[in-house]
Order: sequence, then C-alpha cells, then structure tokens
Amino acid sequence: MFKNATSAYRLFDPSTSEKFGKLLYKIGKDSSARKHHDIATRWLERAYDILTEQYLDHLNDDASELKVVILQRLVKSLLALQTDEDTKKAKVLIDLMEKDYPDKSVVSSLRLALLSKQQSQDPEAYFSVTMRFIGSMMLTKPNFKLLMYHIHSLRKLDSSLACKALDELLSLRLFPTGNDSWVERATVMRVWISILHSNEQDQIPTIAALMGHLDLTLQNVKYTFSKSGAHAAQTLIWKQIESAYNEQRQYKSAQAWCHIALHPLFANGGNFNKAKICRKIVLSSLACGDFDDARVAFFSMTDVDRPAPQSQYLLFKLASCSGDAELAASSLENLANSELEEAAELLHACVLETQKARDKNQITAALLKVLESYNCRDEPGFLRWSLLLRSTIRMLEAELENELKSEKNLDQNLIEEICKTFEAGNYTNNSCHSITLLTFTSCPQIARMAYSHRKKSVSL
Repeated sequence: MFKNATSAYRLFDPSTSEKFGKLLYKIGKDSSARKHHDIATRWLERAYDILTEQYLDHLNDDASELKVVILQRLVKSLLALQTDEDTKKAKVLIDLMEKDYPDKSVVSSLRLALLSKQQSQDPEAYFSVTMRFIGSMMLTKPNFKLLMYHIHSLRKLDSSLACKALDELLSLRLFPTGNDSWVERATVMRVWISILHSNEQDQIPTIAALMGHLDLTLQNVKYTFSKSGAHAAQTLIWKQIESAYNEQRQYKSAQAWCHIALHPLFANGGNFNKAKICRKIVLSSLACGDFDDARVAFFSMTDVDRPAPQSQYLLFKLASCSGDAELAASSLENLANSELEEAAELLHACVLETQKARDKNQITAALLKVLESYNCRDEPGFLRWSLLLRSTIRMLEAELENELKSEKNLDQNLIEEICKTFEAGNYTNNSCHSITLLTFTSCPQIARMAYSHRKKSVSL
C-alpha cells in the first residue's frame, strides 16, 4: 500500500503532502516510543522525504514546524542506534538544521546530544552549545531538566566551565523569572560543582568565587532559600567542611567553607545547623590562630546554643589560647554547674587542656576564680568541683616546682594560693594536717613549705 502511495506522492499538493507526512511521522513516533529505533528511523525518513519534495514557501507554518519535529525525532532515533554510520547521518541532519533553523533551541539540544555521544569530547565546544541552548530555550520544566542534565555532563569535562554556564543561566534567565525552585536547584548544583572543583586545586579561590556568586544571588532574589533548599546546600558543604578539617587538615579552607554554609541565603537551615557550623568555625579558627574570628563565631550563636556544654568547652579552648582568664573561668563554672551528663566529660577535657595552655598563669587564675564560688562539697556536681580542685593544685604545684628548679626567690603568694586551694576542699577540720596529708605523696618539699607557711599565718 505504501509503495502505491509513494509512486504518486510527487504529484501531491502541499496540503496532501503535509497530511501524508504527518501520518508517516505518527508511525515513526510510535515505533520510537516502543524503542524500535531502526523501524522508527525508516518511517521518519519517509516522512521527511515527503515534505522535502515540496518547496518550503509552498508549505504553511504548521508544515514547517512538522518538518522540524520530524527531524528532531529522526536524529534522536539515529543516535539511539549507536552505530558510526547512523551517528554520521545524525550529524549531517543537525548541520542542515543549523543552517535552516539557527535560532531554534531544539537544534542546540540535538547538537548537545550528539556531542555527548562522542568518545573524545571538546569541553569548549560543549560549553558553547550549552550557552546557545540557554539563550534560545523556552523556560519549561522539561527544558530546564534537560539543561541541568547537560550542565552535569559538562561538569565531567570541565568544572569551571560548568560553573560559568550555571552563572549565566541564573543571571540571564532564572533571576528575571522569579522561579524560586529553579533558582534554588541551580544554586545547589553550583555549590556541589564548586565543592568537586575545589578538590582539584587550591580551595580558597574556588570558595571566594562561590561566595561572590551567592552574594550576587542574594542581591537579585532578595529572599532566603526554603528550608529544604538550605538543608540541601548545607549538607553538601558540611561534608566538605569535615573533609577539609579532619582528613586534609586544611583549617583555613574548613573555616572558609563554614562561612559559606552560614551565608544569609541559607538562613532557614535552622539554629541547630548554625550552632554546629559555628562550633566548627571556632575549632578551625583556633587551629589557624585566628582568635577574633573564633570569638565572633561563638557569640553569633543563639542564647540557647551558647550555654550548651559543647559550646562552653570550645569557649574554654578559646580563652586558654588567647589568655583570657575571665572567659576561661566563666566557661569552667558553667560546665561545673551544668546538669547535663556530657558536661562532666567536657569538664575533664578542659582539665586536660590546662596542661597544654600557653599561659598557665592565666589558666591557674581562672581555676582559682571558679573555686572561689565553691562552698559546700555536698551540693550537686561535687565530683566536678573536686576535679577542678585537683587540677588547680597540680597547676600550682607545677609553678612552684619550676621556681624551685630555677632557684629563684619563692613567691609567697603562690604558696598561699596552694594552701587556700587545699583548704577549699574542707577534707578535715585541721587545715594544716590537710595540706601535709594531701601533698605528701606528690612533693614532700612543697608539703613542708606549705605547712610552715600556714603555721606562720596562724600564729600571726
């Protein structure tokens, strides 16, 4: 039947040719939907031949659009066959379409599909066609999804070009539309690609470029991302923060990624995430010696998160490194008074930190300041107070031992502080006996000096 029809199709008028071509296209389209691409190719070529027999200016606009649709389906079927010969045919048809329909986004889409099939791909060529597609496509959900797929493919070839394509997509097409979900999706993808790209080279320039992009996004959209969008971005960034801090030991990079995660666009990430990120900033900043940034990060937490034991432990580390006795005393007292179980472990960690303190005099002063508020050993948290008491004694003994070794004149105030510290424990009614008993095993010489000092004080 088809042979009979084809013997006369050259005599068809434009209207009949269009109807016949549409019928053949439907047969080819149905075969393509069933994944019978070899059969689909045959019928689509027949539909195309029918229309090309007519002069283009004799066909109406619908017929011209039908021709484009037939070519689009035909190219896809040829590419699906995945043979060299069929791929070459597809390339010829795409070249033809670029001459006849240079402004149609479907041509750029097909060119991208062809490029993605090639074994050796040119990133610059792929980027160039992607940019043409961005400029010509209609902003529909299928087109946006297709474009994101091709940008993902471009990322595999060149991360920097993929970031550039996303920047252009956002600034040229998405910002003016005000489509929140598309802006969020493109931005989250931009964050993800930047993270992958940062692992390929020095992270700081990549982070700086991403921060600039986020600032530009905020200026254009003038709103914060949804809770889901903020969580998606912060989840990706948090993995990079952990990698930079724990695995790579790149504390500057970890610090910078934390500031990215706290960008105003992601404000809906919640206070829990904010506190977690702020605490990591404190740790990273301390590792870098940036005490000011650590202090700002701590005090940017909410009033609920700052008193948390984890936060107070980091505050003590900050105070210890920066030599702030008042701040150290405040954090120790908060940990000692906390009813949370983890506070006891973190208080013990603070005690261990005292041994590594740069300025032990300042830390000793902090310990003494905390112990001034200790009155009764039967109150809740007594074990924590006793831990601080023993730590203070060890610190004071270490100072006194250093003076003994250096053969300098002994600081009588230091001996007095040792005596007061032992007496703060209130272990017995006889304070002098308490001093002798508790220090005898650690340093008999110090015990004798403390005993002699206290006897003189009592006699006076």
